[in-house]
Amino acid sequence: MSVGALLACSNPPSSSKANPPSSSKAWVVSTLAGDGTADHQDGRGTAAKFDFPAGLAVDSSMNIYVADFSNNRIRKITAEGVVSTLAGDATAAHQDGTGTAARFNNPADVAVDSSMNIYVADFSNNRIRKITAAGVVSTLAGGTAGHQEGPGAGARFNEPYGVAVDSSGHLYVADSFNHRIRKITPEGVVSTLAGDDTRGHQDGRGAGAKFHLPYGVAVDSSMNIYVADFSNNRIRKITPAGVVSTLAGDGTRAHLDGRGTAAQFHFPTGLAVDSSMNIYVADFNNHRIRKITAAGVVSTLAGDGTAAQFSNPFGVAVDSSMNIYVADTNNHRIRKITPAGVVSTLAGDGTAGHKDGRGTAARFDNPRGVAVDSSMNIYVADFSNNRIRKITAEGVVSTLAGDATRGHQDGMGAGAKFNEPIGLAVDSSMNIYVADQSNHRIRKIVYQ
Repeated sequence: MSVGALLACSNPPSSSKANPPSSSKAWVVSTLAGDGTADHQDGRGTAAKFDFPAGLAVDSSMNIYVADFSNNRIRKITAEGVVSTLAGDATAAHQDGTGTAARFNNPADVAVDSSMNIYVADFSNNRIRKITAAGVVSTLAGGTAGHQEGPGAGARFNEPYGVAVDSSGHLYVADSFNHRIRKITPEGVVSTLAGDDTRGHQDGRGAGAKFHLPYGVAVDSSMNIYVADFSNNRIRKITPAGVVSTLAGDGTRAHLDGRGTAAQFHFPTGLAVDSSMNIYVADFNNHRIRKITAAGVVSTLAGDGTAAQFSNPFGVAVDSSMNIYVADTNNHRIRKITPAGVVSTLAGDGTAGHKDGRGTAARFDNPRGVAVDSSMNIYVADFSNNRIRKITAEGVVSTLAGDATRGHQDGMGAGAKFNEPIGLAVDSSMNIYVADQSNHRIRKIVYQ
């Protein structure tokens, strides 16, 4: 799931809400759903139960969809916290149908299109599923583990991992163990945009190209697909016609800036695309953030080998001004990179700990998820601190919710408790949703 899609809103809220002026108000944490028990139950708020909720997506009406991994279900949570099971029951299996008559096997990721259809990477079923707003589940594609093109259940995948939806309702799938990028039409017809069964590297059209464990996928406004070709240490581009080129990387596990194949990466993972079609890459083992222009020119925006250094950068997010924000996990910092490549530490001094304050006066402990709202406030899942933090555009850090204690408690600000929060999403009204993983809950944070 991409949180960037949640940032668009036609009527953004006023900056006074984003940067509260009054101490009489606070960020209030509530449990939208879940009571902490690893189980399944529908209901309102804490009457509901989850079992390791994973992927999250939010639609334009602020309904939240959850890939409830170990429950083999897709759950829906309304803005009021009413949880229902859109599809699935406790049985790890495959079956199409409506609501609980359908079955999944470890659903891992979800995406929502503009018509509020939900798409599911049904990982262990080797299928891509579609769920209508009414909860009718169908198999868009897949079945037996393998590779085969065609419509619907006649197609085959091998542990599909990532899904992305374009503005025309086409799905793109990182079919990792088939070493292919697949495309699915709204009618469920599957084709291979690029790749064949052979792991390797080769540019070309369609099956003439080769990948090696493609991992991340992103789609730009012109429907070009970008792929973090993990084991090939390359960033690939696929046109809508299926023509694959290597935007950057020569396959060597190393670091080198330059144009196209003159550049080098080491296990690229996260991808983000801005409105000018620049690609930003979390170059994990190189401890760098790289930028690739549409022409394939790679530069190191930040990281080891320049004036700035990172340690296993993980999460990336891009704001509307093309600034990049990085969860510099092992450095316990949140970094900002301007479009000119100037790196600064928005927050954190490198010490694993917790402290609010401005800039390097603040401390984090293994920050992971990052999200940016329309007023350029950054929200951080401060994993080992069991807190949700907020950073203003000026670098002022505050704790929205949580304290150092692992636990579960709803309430205001530090009166609330989390247990290893990992995922974040922000809606158009700047409500924050948290995958509170080890609490088996979905939490909601509002300012009131």
